[in-house]
Amino acid sequence: MPSGPGDGRDREAGADAALPAAAADALRSLGFEVAAARLVSPLGRAKGRRCAWRVEDSRGRVAKARLFEDADVAARVCVLRTGLDHAFAGVLGRDGPVVLEEWVEGRPVAAFETDATLAWAAALLAGLHARPLPPDAEKTVDVATWLDGARTDVARLATAGVLPGAEADRAARILGSIAPSRARTAIAHLDLAPDNLVVHRAAGPRVIDNEMFAVRPPGFDLARSFHLWPMDEGAWERFLRVYRASGGTDVEGLDFWRLVALALGTRIFFDRSPGRRDDAAARLVALLDRIEAAEPRAHGTRAPGER
Repeated sequence: MPSGPGDGRDREAGADAALPAAAADALRSLGFEVAAARLVSPLGRAKGRRCAWRVEDSRGRVAKARLFEDADVAARVCVLRTGLDHAFAGVLGRDGPVVLEEWVEGRPVAAFETDATLAWAAALLAGLHARPLPPDAEKTVDVATWLDGARTDVARLATAGVLPGAEADRAARILGSIAPSRARTAIAHLDLAPDNLVVHRAAGPRVIDNEMFAVRPPGFDLARSFHLWPMDEGAWERFLRVYRASGGTDVEGLDFWRLVALALGTRIFFDRSPGRRDDAAARLVALLDRIEAAEPRAHGTRAPGER
């Protein structure tokens, strides 16, 4: 169990919140007697779930403690992460809804050239999406639920004044015209972005925030990285090129999934990070423009110069 000054997430801590007594008891059952704890997930506290603490015991061992909504969710995330400790901070133990994780020392990715990290992340997702699903997981899903959710998100953004009503209507129309009917599922990370990576001095990049592991369409997982990185079109093409070269699945409807991720992400920014919402909304509109320019007739618009 490594010790050290921080894993990169530590730099985001600023709010103080006590480790719940029940969580400390769970850690004790795992052989980790907490001497000091500090909240390192202010966003988790704002959401009211999945908070994480940097914890240290009397022997100087340092780890991360994560409190999930319930034991079933925590167990599911741990199962999906099995065998992935080479790239993701390792699970050291679980007791009910509390997961004890490796604390990874390293520098934030922002301090490094990001192209190499982008390629590393693309190859990592390719390998993750190729892993066998748990026996009880759905192999495909109906995309209608995702379509409805994205349309609800853009409507809410219009109501809040973040998107003009005409843009929300255009987004809803284009989403419907490019949505696949069903999508294959895969093990997904759903939060792979520079903020959740550090570069370890010996092991290279490691993913330090892994609370969202789930079975989801791989297109949505890729699109989440597009949104969160954030990537421009050139970076997106490089990301996909490495993903495919690394054995990534052939994903249908990538522009649909990008719109879904941007609509969801803009709405989340509106709720939790207002300073980031305008840029996300602008990226959503720019993607709508790009899709329409590529296939104007398919979306009820004219090509440039067409009467």
